[in-house]
Amino acid sequence: MSGIDKLKHLRLLVQVHRMGSFASAAQSLGMAPSSISKSIQRLEKEINLTLIERTTRTLSFTQAGNHYVSMANDILNQLDTTESHLQHSQKQASGTLNINVPVSYGRLYILPLIPQFTARYPNINVNLTFSDRYADIVKDNIDVCIRTGTLKDSGLIAKKLSPIDFVTCAAPAYIQANKNAIEAEDWEKLNWIKFRYKQSGKVLPVCHPSRENIELNAMSETVVDDGEAMMSLCESGVGLTQVPHFIARKWLNDNSIQILGTTFRSKQEGVYAMYPSRNPAERTQLLIKFLQQQLAQWGEGPEYTWALDRDHQPINSV
Repeated sequence: MSGIDKLKHLRLLVQVHRMGSFASAAQSLGMAPSSISKSIQRLEKEINLTLIERTTRTLSFTQAGNHYVSMANDILNQLDTTESHLQHSQKQASGTLNINVPVSYGRLYILPLIPQFTARYPNINVNLTFSDRYADIVKDNIDVCIRTGTLKDSGLIAKKLSPIDFVTCAAPAYIQANKNAIEAEDWEKLNWIKFRYKQSGKVLPVCHPSRENIELNAMSETVVDDGEAMMSLCESGVGLTQVPHFIARKWLNDNSIQILGTTFRSKQEGVYAMYPSRNPAERTQLLIKFLQQQLAQWGEGPEYTWALDRDHQPINSV
């Protein structure tokens, strides 16, 4: 007999004891008296005890039956109280919220929003960690994991926050110094700041700024393994770079760089909020809703960004 079956039998036993008969218990539960009788018989067989003495007209609980019902009542009441407490806690906007974010997206998008989030929900304690490496959400006790890139079939629940749009950009001084090559679209002759993945060591290729999906063979390049470092070098006039919209946004808002060529969207990649349960705690739901609201103000949503969809430009447009 499974634990769930035994709990069911215990609840029926307690109800029969409370109501005084199979018929009354059955009526209160919307069941047939025979079903309740058979359930208790299975319980008696399981524990090898006679709990109820039955006659054609009456039933009475044995001494063992009364003692068993008393214990069952205590167990069921304790279980109901525990379940109610846990359900209530699950719905409360309190407790610790463990958030894992990619380094660049986390610093540029999530970190600036934490003060506003904690001010709105002072009973939620935020534990924020930064990592571009794979995170085992269940093992590491992570409530929400923000990831940028391709969504893999991991068994986790994923909510898309935005697509990823790639922009090609350079500092005004670099554009002026290389005006002829840029106007002629001699992109190969210019210096490119590229990104190297820390885990694999692979250098991410850049696409031709004027012809999407065609890889550009640059003659000169500077390679780093950090998105913000790419933008700092770009701002300093080292060369052109091609980055996701969320990395370029801060520098575009500061007017320290300009977009060149054509913005293009990755068909496979996106920004996702991932969590392990279809029934997440209230604090998890509040964070995701908060992020969605903030992104909407910045001109971003599950199917659009400010970088490519001009109908969704934020109030302070980049």
